[in-house]
Amino acid sequence: MQNEATFHIIGRVSRKNVRDKVVFLNVAVNRKYKDDHDKWHETAVFLSVTFFQNRKWAEAQETGSLVRISGYIVPSEHKSDGEIIYKTDMVARRSAILCKAQQADE
Repeated sequence: MQNEATFHIIGRVSRKNVRDKVVFLNVAVNRKYKDDHDKWHETAVFLSVTFFQNRKWAEAQETGSLVRISGYIVPSEHKSDGEIIYKTDMVARRSAILCKAQQADE
């Protein structure tokens, strides 16, 4: 199949949530945008990435480490209090440490 929904992130680990069979890793990335007066601004965006297959790698990551993660995007839905909740998950397929947290501060 030629069609696919993938992502590629380079950013710093901001938080991790370790569960039994999955790890959720929040990664901070920079987002640049232009305002109504043509002035550029930069802000941080926090993206949540889900780790199933390589969750041991995600468990070992430290806050502040610079990482590169790629994978696929999966839409999902579930009911909560009678309402349908739609969600888009980013599931990691490949990951690498570019710079450990201690080295990033030096």
